[in-house]
Amino acid sequence: MRRLGVIGIALIGFAVMWAQGSPTLEPLPEIVGGSTCTIHWTLPDGASPYVYHIQVLRADSGETEFPDSLDNLYNDTLWSIFPIPLADAVGDSYTIGLDRTSSHADDPLANGARYCYRIRYKYIEGGDYHFSEWSNVVCARQDGTPPVVGVDALPIWTNTPTVTVTCSLYDDISDQISGAKLYYRTDSTSDWEFYQQQDVPGTGTVHIEFTFEAPGDGYYEFYIVGIDGLGNESSLYDGLTPVPPHTWTRFDTEEPVADIDVSGFEEYYTTRSIVVPFDASDTYSGIKRVEIYFRRDGAAAELFDSHTYGGELEISDVDTFTTAHDGVFELYALAVDSADNVESSTATEVSFNVDTRQPEFETTIAEDTTGTPHRYDVPAEDGYSNETAIFVTPEDPQDLPPAGDTYASGIESVYVAEGPAFGVNLQVFPYDPAGNYLYTMTDGDGEKTIYVKLKDFAGNFSDAKSRTIILDTDAPTMRSVTILDINSSVPSDTTDSVQVKVYIEPDPESSPYYKVFLTDDPAELENIPETGWRDFADTLLFTFEDLTTSGWVYVYAVIKDSAGNVSNEVYDSIYYNANTLKYVHLVSLRDIDGPDTTGTYTDTTAILITFTYGRDIDSVAVWDDRTGPTFYAVATPTATE
Repeated sequence: MRRLGVIGIALIGFAVMWAQGSPTLEPLPEIVGGSTCTIHWTLPDGASPYVYHIQVLRADSGETEFPDSLDNLYNDTLWSIFPIPLADAVGDSYTIGLDRTSSHADDPLANGARYCYRIRYKYIEGGDYHFSEWSNVVCARQDGTPPVVGVDALPIWTNTPTVTVTCSLYDDISDQISGAKLYYRTDSTSDWEFYQQQDVPGTGTVHIEFTFEAPGDGYYEFYIVGIDGLGNESSLYDGLTPVPPHTWTRFDTEEPVADIDVSGFEEYYTTRSIVVPFDASDTYSGIKRVEIYFRRDGAAAELFDSHTYGGELEISDVDTFTTAHDGVFELYALAVDSADNVESSTATEVSFNVDTRQPEFETTIAEDTTGTPHRYDVPAEDGYSNETAIFVTPEDPQDLPPAGDTYASGIESVYVAEGPAFGVNLQVFPYDPAGNYLYTMTDGDGEKTIYVKLKDFAGNFSDAKSRTIILDTDAPTMRSVTILDINSSVPSDTTDSVQVKVYIEPDPESSPYYKVFLTDDPAELENIPETGWRDFADTLLFTFEDLTTSGWVYVYAVIKDSAGNVSNEVYDSIYYNANTLKYVHLVSLRDIDGPDTTGTYTDTTAILITFTYGRDIDSVAVWDDRTGPTFYAVATPTATE
């Protein structure tokens, strides 16, 4: 059928003479888009076409000459479209490649091929059919494919509400880019949704960026439709199936959360290694990393450790915080998810104190509690007490930070006991920098060893130090005291001296003693001054103060032991004669050797004279009525006369 049509055209063509003028084809652009080409022409004046005849020559090499021979018109490079009714050539134009005929002559034009066209028309004149001459030849190359689109791969995760989709486009045939369209979808089976078009005309490789704002977090796929200068666009379908994406990403803009589990933390630690449990969670991309930060003594935060995970939505884990320093520590956990969202909160989640150095003190003081003398109780000597309650003092206590550090928790309490294991009579006192501690010893006189140690707030204990103290609750006892004249070695009732001898006799069954106190004022026994105590001796001198008149005077005596126990009081009296003792009283005269002892007769001139004299007499004069005085020296009596 096709071949016969061509032969018929040939016979007619040779049978007529050309009378009407040829049409004129309008120039074509160098490149025509798509798989069709529309040619336009103008007819000469007087032309009356009946049908049109178009020849198409594929001339990839640049050849534009149509062969004169009509043989082999239907080959791979040359074919005719005939007849073309006037109804298909509206406006003196015709579109080649629409496949409107049964022959391949009107098949879609090949992409990249160069085609040349010429046209003539058939007309009727004088009842006969004639062809006009062929028109001029016009050529154009077909570009029926969209530009090549390259799209930069997006990261798997995007942590911002927007993402930049970058593409590059080029066209191998036209080298003309008009722009691109961005499409998206939220799963791999849905149709593509148009988002935006950008017109960016250019040649060569054209780069275009789209800023896509996600309606919400989740999975998004993207496809770029490239548009070349001729209007060729990429298709969104491969047959009936939507094309696969150029790139994709997952939006996750929500911060993850990490928290330290504070339930098991202590306020103080005496080691530099602390277990830190923590949890973290994320709503979409999952936990990528948890970082543990710390601040020491209020300084800037520092990263301690980082834990990497595989995108789990929930994790629970532990870390062990270690430090080379003592101090006040603040910790917080910071989560990073797979989209690199970083938790914004850096607030302290847990704080604790690390103190690894034990407190110190120089020595232990254990002393009697009596500070003011009383009748039966005066301050004890060092190492003694007469009560179970004593003052215990750790001397020069301090809690210092380690070298290079500035923190120490401070002394919290003082431990006092009567055994090195602090299990016997343990008493614990809150620490007072200015204080001593009233400790009650166990009952029973004897030597007590008091142990002391300090504890700081962190729980560090100092080395224990001890002090021995003797508990003595048994007071010594007195039997008597005797006053002797200063010049007498036997008791006397009278003295004319303000200084006397005092003989002191403790009870033979008395507990030990070592000091004595003598006074003529019993009220002074209620508050015996420390300087009034004298080393014990059985006979001591005592001087009465401010004696001006005669009368009875008293001496009171007590003794004490080292623990401050004061004995019962004893006293004695003596008459003090304030007058001068200068007198002589004749008692008797008698023969010196008898026989008369009555003092009436004598047979010799030597007689025995007996007289008394006061203590202030140092010589006595004796005379009779015949001679003058003879003076005799006399000894000072031990008594008053």
